[in-house]
Amino acid sequence: MSTPLEKLIAKKIGTLRKAHLPESAILGEPLIPGVYFSWDSNNCDITLALSRPRPGLLMRIDGSVKGTPRWVTLNLVLEEAEISVDTVLGVVASMNGSGAKTLPLFIRSVREGETGDTVFDEPLVIPNGKRVSVALNRLSDSAFAAGGKAFHTLVINLPTQDFELALEDLSVFFSPAKTDAAED
Repeated sequence: MSTPLEKLIAKKIGTLRKAHLPESAILGEPLIPGVYFSWDSNNCDITLALSRPRPGLLMRIDGSVKGTPRWVTLNLVLEEAEISVDTVLGVVASMNGSGAKTLPLFIRSVREGETGDTVFDEPLVIPNGKRVSVALNRLSDSAFAAGGKAFHTLVINLPTQDFELALEDLSVFFSPAKTDAAED
């Protein structure tokens, strides 16, 4: 059974798959509502060329990076939700690429004007050749994302040097913590 957040993300990924992609990403401009790129533009020149060279491919990103940006990210807005302590978050990506070996992830949460990041214990691993990579994270009681209702965004850190990334597919799942009633 899918959670509301899983359904929301699956809908966004499905919409993105069908959407016309611009030739290049524009800083902060959504590709579709709730999916956008962000990067450090201070003393950096970054071009993210986007394409879909074949049907079914979510997107290909060819990144040209001049300078030393502190971040380059792909962001998926999860909107407002309450995520419980001990929930397992998972990101599954079918991809291949070059320019980095891993893509670290975190959930950025905003609650009552305060912002906090919950960093995944594992990054997505960019394989040699097309393969599936999975990153999991169990929310501890100290995780900001698990502190009650908040506005959440899944942030995928992209390489901060020239890179190529073919993203075949992307999915996100939430395995909620078991309640006492569920354990009986």
